[in-house]
Amino acid sequence: MDMRVDRELVRRLRLDKSWSQEKLADEAGVSLRTVQRVEADGVAAHRSCRAIAEALGVEPAEIRQGGKSSPYQAEQVPKSLVIASPWQFALLRTGQALAVSVLWLLMAFVALNAFIVLIGGIFFWEYAEIPDLTAPQAAGGGILTAGVLALFFFGLRWMYRTLKRTKIVRAGAGELAVE
Repeated sequence: MDMRVDRELVRRLRLDKSWSQEKLADEAGVSLRTVQRVEADGVAAHRSCRAIAEALGVEPAEIRQGGKSSPYQAEQVPKSLVIASPWQFALLRTGQALAVSVLWLLMAFVALNAFIVLIGGIFFWEYAEIPDLTAPQAAGGGILTAGVLALFFFGLRWMYRTLKRTKIVRAGAGELAVE
């Protein structure tokens, strides 16, 4: 069943992200012809409407004809930074990529350390030759340390996901500036 879509809003949101129609089609998982039809005729299947809205970062109701959107809402992309200067845009995109990479490496390092500490506590007890240290104490220390590292890991994971989802958009880029 086809539904009416606010074609101008879809086009404006796409251009705010500096995306071509092909990029929107790839991000939404629909065909290029579907995106062209939405922007030309304002008609889309329910599944296509949901996919395009998700790719643009809005609710499907906002892009439907007669939806809850206002002209002010259409200009702002959720969880995005709108940058006017091309140099700031390039610097922020590079910084975002670098920060995401560093956080990924930290998460891998913390996960590996948690595993080593958890397993290492048992081996430590066997070879430490500390007279008052029992096996449960050594294992408990390893479990406690691994738990603290797990909490640190989940904090890093939250920062990683938040930073990765933040969109950095070059304002006024038009059709030529495609990510």
